[in-house]
Amino acid sequence: MPPGARPRPPLVLAAALALVLSGGCAGEPSLSLEGAAPSPEALAREVPEAVAARDRRFLASLAVNGQEFRQAVWPELPSS
Repeated sequence: MPPGARPRPPLVLAAALALVLSGGCAGEPSLSLEGAAPSPEALAREVPEAVAARDRRFLASLAVNGQEFRQAVWPELPSS
C-alpha cells in the first residue's frame, strides 16, 4: 500500500452493508444513499454479476460514505 493511502474495507463487506442499508433487512433507511440499488432484489442480482465480472469500480461504489455511516449505520449498531 502506498504511503498515506487508507486501507479500504473488503468489497464483500461493502456489498453486504449496502444490502442492509437498501432496506434488505429492517425497513427503509432514514436517508437517501448515494448510488443505492432501486431494490434489495436488484442489488442481489447486481452484486454477484459484478463479482463474477471482477467489476471493482461498481463494488466499491456500494460502500457507504462517512455521512451515511454516521447517520444510518452507527446508530443501528448494537451498543454491547
